[in-house]
Amino acid sequence: INGRNSNLHLLSYSVLANIYAENGDSVNAFAVLDSMACGVGLPNQDEVLLASFYNRKGVCHTKFKDYESALACFEKASEILKERLIEDTPSKYECYLHRAEVLYMQKKYDEAYDSYMNCMQACRNKYGESSGNYYQALFTLASINAERGNVAEADSLFNVSMNFLLSNMKEMPFGLQQAKMHIYSTAKSKNKKDEEYLKLLKNTIKLD
Repeated sequence: INGRNSNLHLLSYSVLANIYAENGDSVNAFAVLDSMACGVGLPNQDEVLLASFYNRKGVCHTKFKDYESALACFEKASEILKERLIEDTPSKYECYLHRAEVLYMQKKYDEAYDSYMNCMQACRNKYGESSGNYYQALFTLASINAERGNVAEADSLFNVSMNFLLSNMKEMPFGLQQAKMHIYSTAKSKNKKDEEYLKLLKNTIKLD
C-alpha cells in the first residue's frame, strides 16, 4: 500500500478484512490487516481513512474477543481525529461507539456509559432532539444504566426515548413487539427490584 492510491487501498483492504472477520476467518482477516500496516502513516494520507483503518482493526479484534487490542485500536483512531468534532466525523463517532460496545461486553458499564455519552451528544448536536437518531442513543444509554443499577435514570431515559419511538410505530406492530421484548430483556436493575422496575416501565410507556 503506497503511492497516490494509498487511501483507496486502505479503504478496500479495510472492507476485505472486515468480510473475513464476519466469516470467522481470523487468519486471513489479520493477514490483510498486517499487509495494510506498511501503508499506515504515509505522507498526505487522509486522516479519516487512517482512523477508519484502526476502527476496522479494532472491530476485527472484537470479533475474536481480543478486547484489549480492540480498545487500543479505537483509542488510536480517536487520537488521530482529536481535532475533529464527533458529529461531523463518522469515523470518530464509530470509534466511540465501538469502544462503548466493547466496554459493555466487558461489563465495564461506567466506562461504557461515559463513552456512549459522547455518541449521544453528537447525535443531539448533529440531528437535534427531535430526531430518531437522538432518541435511539437515549435508548442505548438507558440500557447501559439498567445494567449499572441506576433505576431512576434508566427509567427516565426509557420513558423519553420509548414514547418517541413508539409514537412512530403505530403501523408497525412487529417493531412494537420487538421494542417490548427489548425492554423486558435489558431493563434489569442490580438491586433486586426487577419486578417493581418492569412494572413501572410498563405503566410509564404504556406498552400493554
